[in-house]
Amino acid sequence: MANLRIGLIGCASTAAAKQIAAMANLAEVEFSAAFDAHADALRVLPDEVTQFESPAALLDSGTVDAVIVHTPLKDRVEHISLAIDAGVHVLVERPLAATANDAKQLIDRHVSQSSSRSTPTVFAVNLTHRLRHTWLKVQQIVDSGELGQILRAHWTLTDQFRAHSFYTSTPGRGTFKNDGGGLLMSQYHANLDLLTYILGKPTHAAAVVKFGRFHPIDVEDEVFATLEYASGTHASIVASTAEPMGNNRLEIVGSNAMLRVVGSRRIEVVTPKSDQSTQLRSDNIYGDREIVVREVGVNTAAVDETVEGLKAFISAIQDNKMHPCLASDNLTTIEIANAIILAGVRKRRVGLPVDQNDYGELYRSLCERQ
Repeated sequence: MANLRIGLIGCASTAAAKQIAAMANLAEVEFSAAFDAHADALRVLPDEVTQFESPAALLDSGTVDAVIVHTPLKDRVEHISLAIDAGVHVLVERPLAATANDAKQLIDRHVSQSSSRSTPTVFAVNLTHRLRHTWLKVQQIVDSGELGQILRAHWTLTDQFRAHSFYTSTPGRGTFKNDGGGLLMSQYHANLDLLTYILGKPTHAAAVVKFGRFHPIDVEDEVFATLEYASGTHASIVASTAEPMGNNRLEIVGSNAMLRVVGSRRIEVVTPKSDQSTQLRSDNIYGDREIVVREVGVNTAAVDETVEGLKAFISAIQDNKMHPCLASDNLTTIEIANAIILAGVRKRRVGLPVDQNDYGELYRSLCERQ
């Protein structure tokens, strides 16, 4: 089988640099073409990579079978649309788009284009956290029923600290117009995705959202959110990019046991002597507080997630295997992020799916802020 020819649209980000390194380590890939609006980002590329002055020129050249899109969110929808129309396979850096409306239009565009072609193309998002052994194990435990009925979840996300210099180092960073949002779209978007992966889609969101509370930015840098699910489950999220101590701790509480994930590497299952239903009917008015804590074995060996994500993309194309995060999978995560922002600004509980006219109006106003 011939090597898969991959083009890179957007080369300047750290994530793009990781993709370039990953392609160099995979024999079945040929890094054949690149575009970036900044010439400095292109100068460091290997000589054999053909450079183009625009994404359209790259896609029209016939030099690629697939592209990886790493351009800023303000340009991303246009570039993805061009790639879909060109009939190539597309892998997008997270998130797919700033709004659920834009994301859905891209997904619908891909479905329409693929249905008219003899060989459908792959359209995926680079959410490599799903490939980590820790989260595969968490999903397995939840699906097994060991925890019983899921009552609630709580995730403290404060381990992605950012200094002011992070935002001032790149023009436009920390604005809705450029980034589509703050920590919900950047630092903790993968965690929102994992919550969706584990618990499914919520029905409502409520939130307190702080824009630029600690940083000189327009976007959110602190969030307190509650998600409600049709099953009666609630999930709460505390997220910040301004706590130097840092913490990453997920708790999922069920009627039979509680699961704890600390730092994305340690999983514990806490089981009481008897389940919730039995203890509620007990004559012991304070219940039996005896518990057993079991640590679940997790493979903590270092894994290059970028390489594994690229392998999954290649396998979906060449072997027709299901990609772990298709573009349609990212839609719910984007919608949750939109709902949290809308709930925080409007100061009311918001239903999902989000009213995209309402969020679209709000998003445009947020983009106009200076």
